[in-house]
Amino acid sequence: MDGYTLRLRLSLTFLLIAGALGLPGRAAAQEGETDGPRRVEVLAYLVDLIDVSGADQSFFADFVLEATWHDAGLAADTDARRVFDLEDVWNPGLLVVNQRSASRSLPAVVQVDPDGNVRYLQRF
Repeated sequence: MDGYTLRLRLSLTFLLIAGALGLPGRAAAQEGETDGPRRVEVLAYLVDLIDVSGADQSFFADFVLEATWHDAGLAADTDARRVFDLEDVWNPGLLVVNQRSASRSLPAVVQVDPDGNVRYLQRF
């Protein structure tokens, strides 16, 4: 493994740790929910590593971030998945740290299944 690969892995690791730990949600908990901790699973998929600059200590990449969690307040008696704006539900407030020019490619929405399992998918 060369230095560039190691640096990329460390950068993505710190990105996920910063997003998954300690950042407050952006919306209040649903009525009946506790304000206690929630388990949030975060995955990052590297789609394409476009450029690595050793001189600038930077890289240009295309990646997908997926976060899932359970929100019992969003469970419903329906068979269909529902879609909500990200800001209208509790969310872990994921943040891309050390970004220079990251832009989002997908709408800021979550999909919720009938059991209250929430999925957020974003491409940067």
